[in-house]
Amino acid sequence: MKNILIKPKPFHMDYRSDIDGIRAIAVILVLFFHAFPENLPGGFLGVDIFFVISGYLISSIILGGLKNKTYSLKNFYIKRINRIFPALLIVLLFSIVFGWFALVPEEYKELGRHSASAAFFVSNLTLWYQSGYFDRSSELKPLLHLWSLSVEEQFYIFWPLVMSYSWRRKMSLVKVSFFVILISFIINIYMSYNYHSGAFYSPISRFWEILIGAFLAFYKLENDEIKNESQKNSQGLLGVLLIVVGVVFVSKESFFPGFWALCPVIGTSLIISSGSSAWINRKILSNRFLTGIGLISYPLYLWHWPLISFANILSPEPVVTSIKLTLLAISFILAWMTYNFLELPLRGVKDIRKKSVTLLVLLIIVGLIGSFIKGAKGIQSRDVETINTYSHLSSGFSGVSCEQFGLKMKTANYCTNYEDTSILLVGDSHAAHLYYGLKKNKDPYFSKVSVMAGVKCNGLVNFYDDNNCSNYIHSLFAVLDKNPSIRYVVLAGAHQVIQTKSAKVMKKYFDGYSDMIGELLARKIKPIFFIDNLALKIDPLKCVESKLPLRSWLSEQPSFCEDAKEKDWVEYDRYDAFTKRLSVKFPSVTFFDSRPLICKDGKCPLMRGGRLLYSDKNHYSLYGSLLVGKGLIEVLNLVK
Repeated sequence: MKNILIKPKPFHMDYRSDIDGIRAIAVILVLFFHAFPENLPGGFLGVDIFFVISGYLISSIILGGLKNKTYSLKNFYIKRINRIFPALLIVLLFSIVFGWFALVPEEYKELGRHSASAAFFVSNLTLWYQSGYFDRSSELKPLLHLWSLSVEEQFYIFWPLVMSYSWRRKMSLVKVSFFVILISFIINIYMSYNYHSGAFYSPISRFWEILIGAFLAFYKLENDEIKNESQKNSQGLLGVLLIVVGVVFVSKESFFPGFWALCPVIGTSLIISSGSSAWINRKILSNRFLTGIGLISYPLYLWHWPLISFANILSPEPVVTSIKLTLLAISFILAWMTYNFLELPLRGVKDIRKKSVTLLVLLIIVGLIGSFIKGAKGIQSRDVETINTYSHLSSGFSGVSCEQFGLKMKTANYCTNYEDTSILLVGDSHAAHLYYGLKKNKDPYFSKVSVMAGVKCNGLVNFYDDNNCSNYIHSLFAVLDKNPSIRYVVLAGAHQVIQTKSAKVMKKYFDGYSDMIGELLARKIKPIFFIDNLALKIDPLKCVESKLPLRSWLSEQPSFCEDAKEKDWVEYDRYDAFTKRLSVKFPSVTFFDSRPLICKDGKCPLMRGGRLLYSDKNHYSLYGSLLVGKGLIEVLNLVK
């Protein structure tokens, strides 16, 4: 009878200092990738290491609670809120306040959008939706890094429910987790090779990484721990080797996550499962320096990127190494302060339910503030004097979903009605940004323009392996066949896709464009090959002068605004050689080069009459589109 009255004790995991050491390695990789991407191109794999650690620790805690009959879904979420929200709140508030004094309305509107997304844990979905078309560079998004936190929180919406249900039904958690891992991994492989941005940001294609950690926790429950010290040591060293291979050989150009994600995921799992007594864990990962960084790794991850991103936005020139190192040092200081003066004191608050409710309400308020900033278009009243300066920076295209016209295009694509159309813009976003310049001209014939643009679909026949671009080409031919008024097709696509060094891939591009031109000529349609516009390595928005306090104090107009030099432009040698070969094969086809319209008398000014020619690094502004559109119409009139 006495034993029945004894309440079960809460489950507590044994602290493993080596796991904090792995956390430290993960956050250091991410920090140096963000600060020096050219020197550590695979550093972003640190996020994948975090996913595995999170799955292992959280699933172990839930499993311990289920075994001891102390598990409560409500208490799980209360603890999750108390763990995640404090540091997140302070970083979001800092970003919003700093942005008020530093960001022009267009930038502040985007910060509001991403603040709301972060507060409601949908950052990954927002970034997925935005990727591809008229999207700002990643280094100019101060809250970009919070996509991974959103993936984790989306995972923990359903996983505790799955675990508790499986436990009550006496199902094997090893088998359950393996089944879900298998589904998620297959989806990851499919999306990595067909919808690259979706694979990177989608929670479904990422869940398997967190679940590998969970699987490890369950496997340890059902199987004896490794006793052989030599085996433990070998396993730990193999794990480190796999992570190193991933960091060295993976880059943002890789099909990632894909199979490459196995390197950090399996590597981290091997290190954890080797146990705290393995040599690498005991001697390296458990040292005080790494474990100290591991303890502050969460706030450190939150703080570092806003500092680097704001510096990228405000600096007139690329941020130098000394500044980046200073910002990383400041990140460590802020993380240490957040941990010691915010997180630890809040852990001492006894009424954890009241604390969690307060934190939840505060985060909702921050999310609503972000939504208001977005809805108010960056609160333009803060910076009225610059509104007219950059109001022309929009891409100028506001098409509708292609599916409204019955076209089988499933990602963010842009289409217009094709009735009574003389000229059709075909390709990707570099076709869509020409729309405004043609539509607004006064030519009664060539103002009848329409767009059919697909994400990363450049108008190549027999080229694409993914369904989206294949459907795009199929739909394009259907539109051409149903609309005989279309007499001209402008082929315009971002040249970066042809920067490959592979002769095989280059030949595939050449054949794809050749086949497209042949299809158009067979339909008696005149193709115009739009030689891609100059693309910048720097952000043209830095040329916009602002009276905002921090903006005017920290920033000055860069020299490239008046004359962008060769170092400021993306490399074009390989692309020019490609287009020259294509023009030789098709001497009757018109090849239009807009670059001489931008660069005159040996100078390439980004501004004319106080107005920018670019809306971002590689898309024309409204003014730039008008300028190029006028030149394009002159050429079209010659071949009419």
